[in-house]
Amino acid sequence: NSTYKSNLDLLLSSLASNGSLSGFYNGTAGQSPDQVSGIILCRGDVATADCSSCLATAGQVLLQLCPNKRGATVWYDDCLVRYSNNQSFFSSTDNSPMAYLVNEKDIPEVSRFDKLVSELMSGIADQAAASNGSSKKFATGTMSNFTSEVPIIYGLVQCTPDLSRSRCRQCLQKLFDVIPNLFEGKQGARAVGVRCNMRYEVYSFYQSTPTLRLTAP
Repeated sequence: NSTYKSNLDLLLSSLASNGSLSGFYNGTAGQSPDQVSGIILCRGDVATADCSSCLATAGQVLLQLCPNKRGATVWYDDCLVRYSNNQSFFSSTDNSPMAYLVNEKDIPEVSRFDKLVSELMSGIADQAAASNGSSKKFATGTMSNFTSEVPIIYGLVQCTPDLSRSRCRQCLQKLFDVIPNLFEGKQGARAVGVRCNMRYEVYSFYQSTPTLRLTAP
């Protein structure tokens, strides 16, 4: 209805303006039964201006594609925006809804590649989860010396900063657990949810200096 739509417009504007400063924000607009709640997360290495731009675009797209929906989620490389008429997701650690994307190119030495990816992603997941007191639970890393054709594997993980260390690590582990079934033998993949996300590729796709550098034996 028009009241919910007005509250949604107000919320998306507030999320974009307040969220770009810290990269994470949640808020609520209106009163029940037309109350709407939302959450945003910008990737940990993007500049404030890029975060702001991504959030503004995401808000516009949500209004265009989901004009009559009581809840929706959109992901971009630089940010995620979710809104719902159910405020309970603020306190929930549920990572749904989720989406998966895969680089369809095959990788040589599949078993070795998957082993190195697992080692890299576990390492940066430990770093991100341990970022207690930080405004960002975010980490990136590299695994060097894979093959001469594919010398480096790049990884990125992030949790919303309100998750505890253990909850963040558990959230990421659930994403890693799907790698063998969904992504085996592929050069790259990403899994994104509302509470945590991960990505790995054989090319650099992030802007920050890696927080973990590993070398394959």
